[in-house]
Amino acid sequence: MQIRYGGCKGVLSVCPELNECSQQLVLRYSMRKFSSEHDILESCRISAPRPLYLNRQTIVLLSHRHVHDVIFLLLQQEHHLWLIESLLYPSVTYDFLYDKLTRNFFPLRELFLDGQLNLAEEPFFRQLIVTFIHHDLIKMKEKSRTRIPKQSARNLIGVVDEYG
Repeated sequence: MQIRYGGCKGVLSVCPELNECSQQLVLRYSMRKFSSEHDILESCRISAPRPLYLNRQTIVLLSHRHVHDVIFLLLQQEHHLWLIESLLYPSVTYDFLYDKLTRNFFPLRELFLDGQLNLAEEPFFRQLIVTFIHHDLIKMKEKSRTRIPKQSARNLIGVVDEYG
């Protein structure tokens, strides 16, 4: 997990050499972002499933590791299908907008669960979806940016275990 302590931010690891020390948290200089008197250890982010994207560089790296091109084409096709379905199916529309918008910007959950508003048919949201789709297609063409669905992707947070 990624933590924040004072003005520092980083990842924790276990150091057996600290077992007998009174100081149990050692912060590297590179973890310091700003000075602060805040002395509460906070969890910022944990490893969790979330939508991720491949780009040209990761595709080249994976290709050199013998991942077949058909895999990338299938992922691209799945991305296209997701974009199309976002205009057709309310549940996909909700997931699409939830993925694209800042969480506190719109009360999407309430609008979706209320059932009074079909987000894909309401003019403002439909234009918003079309704009996002256009942006995704441009990025896919220019940068080979391909979405990996959150059920297949995980953003890992960690450091090299120097004592393992």
